[in-house]
Amino acid sequence: MNKITQTLIRYEWKAFIRNKFQLLMLAVTFVFGLYAIYYGQSEINAQRQTIEAVTTLEQEEFSQYKASFTEEMKSLEQEQTHDIASRPAYAWYRHGYHAILPPHDYAPLAIGQRDLFRYYYRLTGMSLHYQLFENELANPVNLMAGNFDLSFVLIYLFPLLIIAFCYGLFSAEKEMVRFPCYKYSP
Repeated sequence: MNKITQTLIRYEWKAFIRNKFQLLMLAVTFVFGLYAIYYGQSEINAQRQTIEAVTTLEQEEFSQYKASFTEEMKSLEQEQTHDIASRPAYAWYRHGYHAILPPHDYAPLAIGQRDLFRYYYRLTGMSLHYQLFENELANPVNLMAGNFDLSFVLIYLFPLLIIAFCYGLFSAEKEMVRFPCYKYSP
């Protein structure tokens, strides 16, 4: 690195450190970024717990169906379970599997469309038609604003930070051209 570049970097660094507003904005953006990572991680952990619960529920349901063929029917509930498992008409409507989209390891950084679209579907013989009309209940205002994840910070807040850092560049140059006696000192 040549001497002129080092001098420019040194003076720009001094000007940056002296501006308390820019330091505050940088610190606030950094805190927002940390919170966004935490929020994304908590959302993805909640989705992973839901996927685990759905998978466990599916396994328990099918183990009950299997057990209904080997055990003696002692209660009305066991007889209903056996009827559901053994009749093809019931199986068409009731037997279900879950199509699951597990989250990627980097999903907490950018939740993206995971908050808009479901990450699991219960599929049965008739559910292809019904799943077109089935949605999770969600607040439309929250869906419109989106989640506070790291991609939100980088896309919306970081450009505002850049504008705040560079707000005086153009006006300082214009003043130097208009008033040559004015000397800018960092």
